[in-house]
Amino acid sequence: MNKDDYIPPVEGVEDKLHRVIRTVVSMSTLAGIPAEVSAGVLENFNLLWKPPAEARAEKWVNDVIFQLTTLSDKVENLEHSLASEEFQSLLITANQLVIKHHQKDKIKHFANAVTNSITAESLSYDKKFMFLSILDGLTLLHIKVLRLLQDFVIWGSDNEVTEGRFSHYLVREIIKSDPELVKEMQLVHKVINDLENHNFWFVYQLLFKPETKVIRYGVITNTDAGTIDLEIPIEEPPDKKYRYASKLNKLGTDFLYFIEERNG
Repeated sequence: MNKDDYIPPVEGVEDKLHRVIRTVVSMSTLAGIPAEVSAGVLENFNLLWKPPAEARAEKWVNDVIFQLTTLSDKVENLEHSLASEEFQSLLITANQLVIKHHQKDKIKHFANAVTNSITAESLSYDKKFMFLSILDGLTLLHIKVLRLLQDFVIWGSDNEVTEGRFSHYLVREIIKSDPELVKEMQLVHKVINDLENHNFWFVYQLLFKPETKVIRYGVITNTDAGTIDLEIPIEEPPDKKYRYASKLNKLGTDFLYFIEERNG
């Protein structure tokens, strides 16, 4: 793969600063500094401070290559997969997006997505491409909330809840799981609303069968599915007349699977 394919063509502010400083260093001979000395200064500068976009791109490519090598014993004909147009498109797309980010965990999610694009054969190209775009717009807090929703988040109300109020109750439960977030309640509301717009979970109304832990639940948002029986172990059901549960649906589960590191 040509390294130039992974260097963004648009010069950012930091890159412009790098270019200006590089020019200033190269012009040092005008101040009476011998050419051989100024050349050495310039070379040392280049070693210490590459253009930020280029430095990120190089590290990103190296990280992806390292992660892909772990598939050599797991994927037959890996070379063929790496040469496919689908993989090349996803890799280039991921590179164009990841170059904007600096958080190690966020960058790791992009690397996971690139690697999983080979092994997640059940996901269509359209879904993989869409997931990369969604990942670009999410924060690590968004992803933390999605992880919490892998299991049922149970909540309740004394009055029947309309769909527009689901997020209010879910925010309260999320904050219970991480009390530090109470300082960022408005931010958590924004995160929940963002994820709701991606249709990543269902909300169920829970109906307990007497003296059992079997819940007959109906999906009341995002789908027209009927009701089924399911055992959900709940130690202390909400002491409310109306009880609900929020949980990732298949789209949300697929997204989280795509961006998380796979051990097997």
